[in-house]
Amino acid sequence: MLPSIVLVIVDGMGPTTMEAARIVEYGNVNSSVINYFEAVRPVSTQNIDDNLTDSAAAGTAISTGQKTTNGRLGMDKNGVYLQNLIEYMREQHPEYVTGIISKIYSGHATPASFLVHKADRSDLKHVYQSMVDYSKADLIVSAGYKYVKPFKQQFEAQKYNFISTTAFKNNANIISETQLPLMVITDDSDYMPYFMDEPESTLIRVVRQSIDRLNKTGPFFLMVECSLVDFGGHEQNGSKLVGDMIEADLLLRELLEMDLKTVLVADHETGGVTITGDLKGLDDLPLPGGTDAHLTRKKRIEQLGLKFTSTHHSNSFITFGAHGFGPVNWVQTTSDVRRFINLYLDGVEPMPYVACTKNEAENIFKNRFYFVPGEDSKKKPNKAGIIIGTVMGFMGVLGIAAFVYVFIKRQKVQSAKLQNSVLQMSSFPQAEQSIQTTDKLGV
Repeated sequence: MLPSIVLVIVDGMGPTTMEAARIVEYGNVNSSVINYFEAVRPVSTQNIDDNLTDSAAAGTAISTGQKTTNGRLGMDKNGVYLQNLIEYMREQHPEYVTGIISKIYSGHATPASFLVHKADRSDLKHVYQSMVDYSKADLIVSAGYKYVKPFKQQFEAQKYNFISTTAFKNNANIISETQLPLMVITDDSDYMPYFMDEPESTLIRVVRQSIDRLNKTGPFFLMVECSLVDFGGHEQNGSKLVGDMIEADLLLRELLEMDLKTVLVADHETGGVTITGDLKGLDDLPLPGGTDAHLTRKKRIEQLGLKFTSTHHSNSFITFGAHGFGPVNWVQTTSDVRRFINLYLDGVEPMPYVACTKNEAENIFKNRFYFVPGEDSKKKPNKAGIIIGTVMGFMGVLGIAAFVYVFIKRQKVQSAKLQNSVLQMSSFPQAEQSIQTTDKLGV
């Protein structure tokens, strides 16, 4: 049976971020889920210019296997389109369904690097138009309704089933119950809530439902971005940074429990965070659990004494992890993630410029093996055709009636002629007898 693969990108995750989440959630001596991965390696994040990367260049490196310059999405530094993982799966493994899940809006740098080809990540209008033109994902789940709204009709014309924010909030199982292809907008704001701001993780709920939906169809490739660790680093906010890192850890734990082949990576580290607090003081605080779990987490985060050296990204090494693939000892950079997946599935290096094909005008999913046309996609009656057909049918009936009339008329004429012939022939003997009688009389 073909293996499903989940790629988890934790935006802004560095080694210290992971360590802080481990200490808060599990204590000084217990392990976080990354310790259960079969392969764990430090990797570098520099862009093609050997410079500090942004999320667009880093996301493109992960998605395409090719480094690029900052700001570009699915393109090399010269503006040539690069094949992303979604396009690769559609072309080389069409038996797979594919999904993209992001806590932030889908046109943001990391998810967009799997969905579009655009030179400027900040040009959101054209980023979303590129998504309409090039995305091949069977499932897209994100926040940010205001960004998708102007393009909603175009996505629906491609036969995406569209789940609005209201529908998502009113039906706890709506993703599981809705037919692919599917676009889900979970929130009107730019991003789903921070983990520490809600009693139950929206992201984990979304991932559970999406996996259930994709599993109904067959093997799948799913990319999940835990987006807001990065925001916590930019804001130098320990609660946001560590809280969403804990959410990522809990998500990874569920994926391993599902026995899914799982890849973990970050695009870069954010904030240059360090731990300076007295960790022995944490022993006096309970581990998170029950209804007061978030309150406990906040107290434990405060005890860490987190210090930030930046409000931006850093060139710190980040962590690559793989579970279910066996030992891995060669991955060195974020661009190797795509190489790793390609080599696992096909044993070949990714081809950078293949199959970046533009979508059809509409209904790019009509040939997908799972596709079930909706009512609106069924052929509608052609009124002009109906009228013409009715007229032609009526004329046909008249033609048949005329033929029958002519045929009957002709038969009557022929019958009359036949009767006259019979009468004439029946009078011949009388005429002959009359002639003979006249001869005998000498007349």
